[in-house]
Amino acid sequence: RLWSSLDRSHSDREATDQVSRAPYGGNKEAMKILVTGASGLLGRALVKTLQEEGGHQVIGTGLQRVKKANLRSLDLENADQIKTLIATEKPDIVVHAAAERRPEECDANPERTVRINTTATGVIASAAQSSGAWLLYISTEYVFDGTKPPYSEGDAKNPPNLYGKSKSDGEDLALAATKGGCGVLRVPVLYGPLEKIAESSITALAKMVFPRSKEGTKVDHWQIRHPTHVGDVARAVLG
Repeated sequence: RLWSSLDRSHSDREATDQVSRAPYGGNKEAMKILVTGASGLLGRALVKTLQEEGGHQVIGTGLQRVKKANLRSLDLENADQIKTLIATEKPDIVVHAAAERRPEECDANPERTVRINTTATGVIASAAQSSGAWLLYISTEYVFDGTKPPYSEGDAKNPPNLYGKSKSDGEDLALAATKGGCGVLRVPVLYGPLEKIAESSITALAKMVFPRSKEGTKVDHWQIRHPTHVGDVARAVLG
């Protein structure tokens, strides 16, 4: 099941409607939900919304900033650690939001990027399937090259960079491991409450838009993006 949520092809309301038709949509009973990448921009919003608005028991995981945020430490490059955590906690739902999205890091460490964005997704999907948990995989609009918008869920993918390719391959592994019984939610560029300005590509532009030099800074004038608040994505996931 694919949802190109909150991107060029759907309004916020439509995205919420589509996600709410997932197996847990409309379920008013408290569930145990495992959220990977819970220390990140989107992950923090997911944990907050699922706990405070949904009343669910949320187990957040991360690799950095785990003590400050009261999260469980999880190394996505350690398959055994992933399997053990899911088998031990037995969550009802796994929301896999962790990813290596930084362009400079993806280019500098392509093998690590694939291990985190692709290989780990396959491990998580298989572990979730084995434990009986439903998986929601947070993907990206970068599975498309942007040349023929607007896109729908069934359009052919053509990632323009390693990040998009690694997430696209992650989608394929997740769907294969769960025999199509998972959700894939593609999100656009995100913004929201920050711990540092570089967390969002939107706020990171401030350094370019307000340059210190008198010469100014050159930026392109052709990209069309659809910034989406992480709170809106979290509420769409909550349904």
